[in-house]
Amino acid sequence: MRRVQVNPTQVAVGRGGAANATPPQRHRHPSWLLAIAFALALVPSPAHAHAELSRSDPAPDSIIERAPARLSLWFSEQPELRFSEAHVVDRNRRAVDRGDLRVEPNDKLGLSVGLPELAPGTYTVTWRVLSAVDGHVTPGAFAFTVGLDQVPTGLAVGAQAESSPALPDEVLFRFLAYLGLLAIVGGFPFLEWVLLPALTAASASRETVTSTLARVWQLATIGIVLAWISQLGSLVVQTEVAFGVPFVEAVGERMASVALGTRFGLLWWVQVALLFGISGVVLLGRRGQLLAMLIPVGTALGGGLLFVRALGSHAAAVPDASAAAVALDSIHLFAVTTWIGGLGYLLATIWLLVKSPATGERLRLGAHLVPRFSTMAAMCVATLLFTGLYQTWLHVGSVPALTGTSYGQALIVKLGLIFPLLALGGVNLLLLSPRLRAASRDDLGQGEVLRRLRQTVASEVTLSVLMLLAVSVMTNLQPARDAFAAQGISRSAQGDGIVAEVRVRPGLAAINRFDVYVTDRSGRPIVDAEKVALDLTMLTHDMGDTELIANPRGDGHYVTQSGALSMAGPWRIEVLVRRSGQDDARVAIQVPIGDQPATNVSAAAANPAEGHLLLGIELLLVAAIGIGLTLWSWTVRNVVARYAAPLALFAATLGGGLTAQGAMALATPRNPFPPTLQSVSRGAVIYAEECAVCHGETGRGDGPAGFGLNPRPADFRVHMAAGHTEGQLYDWVTNGVTGTAMPAWRDRISEEDRWNTINYLRQAFGPGNSAPTPNRPSP
Repeated sequence: MRRVQVNPTQVAVGRGGAANATPPQRHRHPSWLLAIAFALALVPSPAHAHAELSRSDPAPDSIIERAPARLSLWFSEQPELRFSEAHVVDRNRRAVDRGDLRVEPNDKLGLSVGLPELAPGTYTVTWRVLSAVDGHVTPGAFAFTVGLDQVPTGLAVGAQAESSPALPDEVLFRFLAYLGLLAIVGGFPFLEWVLLPALTAASASRETVTSTLARVWQLATIGIVLAWISQLGSLVVQTEVAFGVPFVEAVGERMASVALGTRFGLLWWVQVALLFGISGVVLLGRRGQLLAMLIPVGTALGGGLLFVRALGSHAAAVPDASAAAVALDSIHLFAVTTWIGGLGYLLATIWLLVKSPATGERLRLGAHLVPRFSTMAAMCVATLLFTGLYQTWLHVGSVPALTGTSYGQALIVKLGLIFPLLALGGVNLLLLSPRLRAASRDDLGQGEVLRRLRQTVASEVTLSVLMLLAVSVMTNLQPARDAFAAQGISRSAQGDGIVAEVRVRPGLAAINRFDVYVTDRSGRPIVDAEKVALDLTMLTHDMGDTELIANPRGDGHYVTQSGALSMAGPWRIEVLVRRSGQDDARVAIQVPIGDQPATNVSAAAANPAEGHLLLGIELLLVAAIGIGLTLWSWTVRNVVARYAAPLALFAATLGGGLTAQGAMALATPRNPFPPTLQSVSRGAVIYAEECAVCHGETGRGDGPAGFGLNPRPADFRVHMAAGHTEGQLYDWVTNGVTGTAMPAWRDRISEEDRWNTINYLRQAFGPGNSAPTPNRPSP
């Protein structure tokens, strides 16, 4: 076959054959994109999953003189109002709320519903909220009592079931979405960095250029089809979750409510627009038009699609979206699609070369393809290592969470598949690539090498598909941090003829769910109990006893939910089982209750200071590598120095700042007292007595004694919004602030009351809070 010297950037393939186009501009080292991504990562903060109840007014299990005008609930994620509900029922299970659920003023994390003048007695609050961030549903229930002379009688309805695990259709459409993303987003980097340069270097004939580009656009078309199927399927699945209906019933009018009235719907429409754009790019590519523009436009649209998907992932599931988590998740997705998607295109190209009759040309092209792809893959793997470490800390956090949760186990499967994937890549680069170069140089015509290369790349693609299946399962599960915390504390004991197992979740000084499993000594479930009660006693403080009534769920399983475990430390739980015609049976267990995290934060929230430190150290390592590349490039006069040096400087500056900030934050004291109603109320008293005269009732530094001070007293709302840690606030309260009138309170206010005051400041003047939450008791 006659060889024609063709610049592959000037050839595209359509239905009618070859066409000419302007050569595209090359950007082989887009370091400015990395700089922007790292800048977005400047302020890391923890990610959560599911909208968990953080606090309420009235508080769970509280006894209040009279009911407030509105019941208020605050969650760790923004609830989707249209698909959330909250009700208050009396002991006869009759709804007593006004049914006017709305978002709390100035606080997107809060919902409230109006209440009439409630008669004395115990009332049950039930809620079901759809997270506006990650689209998960969370139910729950608790009780409060009106009337200081009333005896609480427990929940009028049982604690609601936990949110359901990932559905098979969720996994299916997530898997199809990943396959589509690999095909449509991974194709453009493969064209720019691997295929087109290899075709040029191999002096490929027009026929080879035409056929290889045609195969690329065919594969991209398959990706477009899969992407559209998964996009429509994801809307049906989200409708299924939001309305709590089967998949078939979710198809129809309900879909419009989700698509037009939720944050998920907004992101969905943005993805639809981006998919339309990418579909147009692929259509133009198939027709052989404007190849010079298609690659950068397609890359930009694909990167935007990945970024929008990150905005709806676990990475964005925080009260205020985490710039670091979203930016790194986007980079992670781009590296995955470039590497794994490129593998699919590499396999398609090699398959075409194996069938080609031009033995010499196909060996030359294969010899150029493998090292170029290996270089791109190595860059992607390094990026995945950088972003993956941060994401693993963010979503897993510990070895027990890794091994003891479904999310962690799916992650182990994913990591287990990556190692053989890397090994096969090493075989291609170190063994087969040299043989291809030798064969093409000596014109030996060894087609067997190409066939072996096809086998190894096909094996890599198979492992990649299995890995994507594991990721599809993993991303539909609750992250390991939250799942491990939700497992709580489990203890069992036997006595009086019964065996009782009590599981307390999350096992923190917060709202806990109590699952009680009772059997007789032979192991048969006790299903005929007239009463199953839990008597709670704090062992190191005199807080009185609290009795909770557990509701039957069947098969010896009884459930209740309460905020009675309001202080960290050892608690005694006595289980009482009453059966007709028998003496009451009692067994006791002891559980260690941990500290409740800060307000509106998930119970398993990662420490932001740890995130600063980890990301800072990673950036310093990147800086060290960049400095090494700079020194090497300088000696050989390589162009890499132009990009490695500024990237190293940027990474060193940002990494050093984050490392120092994280280390300092970890060194500051942590609040040992959870923000319970008692702690916040006590802090309100201290603030009214000692602080309001300067800082004012609203915390804005406008107290009567503050106007004559220079500088003026601090505005707490500004300090709370600035992200100052509780340790920093405690240090200022304890030691005063040099150069201001702020005195040191360490000798006048006890350590506990200083922390109580910090808890009050957080509750009253933190972001989104427009007024003090607790009622201030009389001093």
